[in-house]
Order: sequence, then C-alpha cells, then structure tokens
Amino acid sequence: MPLKIHFSPLAKAQLLALTDHVRTEWGTRSAMKLNAKISSTLDQIAINPEMYPSTIVQQNVRRCVLNKQTTIYYRTSKEAIQILTLFDTRQDPDDLKF
Repeated sequence: MPLKIHFSPLAKAQLLALTDHVRTEWGTRSAMKLNAKISSTLDQIAINPEMYPSTIVQQNVRRCVLNKQTTIYYRTSKEAIQILTLFDTRQDPDDLKF
C-alpha cells in the first residue's frame, strides 16, 4: 500500500515557486509537464520509498534527481513520506538545509 506524502512548508513554497518560474519562462504546457513528472515520481516514491539512495550526510534522508536542475530530498517513516525540499542544483550545495 502506498505511503502518504506530506510536504514541509519549505518544500511547498519551493514547488509553487518552481511551477510559477517554469510557467513564466516556458509556458503553461511546460509547467503541466513538470507537475506530471513530479506527481509520477512521488507516486513511485510512495510505493517504493527506498528506490532512491540515502544521502551521505544524513542516512535517513533520501535523494531523488528529478531532472538536471531539481533534486527532491525526502525522509521516510512507517506511516508517511515527508518531502523536505526541492533543491535547485544550480545553487551552492552548502545552502542545502533539511
């Protein structure tokens, strides 16, 4: 049975900002494709939360490369998956906070 997915406040804000940016720069169709890819990836994570590797820094946090610009970091428990951040990989990795 798939686990429930919860977004941290930071991840919610980042998702909205990312979608708005893509819509502004490349149009509604591109934003819809991105949302579909995110949704599909999260569905896969809900079914098999261990399909992506743990991070080196924190073993309880996993890293999913969505595309070359965006990486999803998440934490799993027995009941749910918490999306911690949607990190823009063009940023300084030292800015990555969970």
